[in-house]
Amino acid sequence: FTFTSPSTVRGFLELLGKEGAQLMLEKAKVIAIGQTTAEALSEHFQLDIIVPEKSTIEFMLKAIETHSVA
Repeated sequence: FTFTSPSTVRGFLELLGKEGAQLMLEKAKVIAIGQTTAEALSEHFQLDIIVPEKSTIEFMLKAIETHSVA
């Protein structure tokens, strides 16, 4: 799952509820575009969150590629 802002985190929670969101995320790789978004996720979930080196879509895509399962 990719999150590009704290508002996408809130929207995800509103859509699925806390329990549903937790179930979805605990079995997935979670990528936040930057530290602020990662902090928003951490407020609600205990997850390993991947944060790219720079807060851009380009670096987010590189992080996805780096952390993909072969």
